Amino acid sequence: MYEGLVVGRDVTLGRGATLRVVKGGRMVIGDGSRIEAGCDLVSYGLLEIGPRAFVGRGSILVATDRISIGADAVISQDATLCASTHDVQDPLFPLVIRPIRIGAAGIVLLLRARDQVLSVSFFMPAYRMAAALTRSAFSPGSACAAP
Repeated sequence: MYEGLVVGRDVTLGRGATLRVVKGGRMVIGDGSRIEAGCDLVSYGLLEIGPRAFVGRGSILVATDRISIGADAVISQDATLCASTHDVQDPLFPLVIRPIRIGAAGIVLLLRARDQVLSVSFFMPAYRMAAALTRSAFSPGSACAAP
């Protein structure tokens, strides 16, 4: 048993996938979820992955505050989701904590390797097709694509 880590039934962890829960953090992976090879999941706060969710090969999820991925959601390969950023307008460049929420059956589809998603909310059936850094929320049924 690992403190702060809850893994449901029939969860698949690919080769080289790492799950790290920093003291005081929590990570919950729902039944039937699949974490592909080479993924790195880190929780300082709360990282929740719903039942039957899919996290693609080589993705990085860092829950400095909270990342919530709904049931049946899909995160494409090589995605980076980070629940914090820095205030570039402030000369001290302070850390700004912002949660990420991907609703049930939401899809995060990144067009190029190592694109990043910071502080966003997706709700079913919003589709995120990004090739750029994002800091906004998308309404139900919305779509966004970058050239």
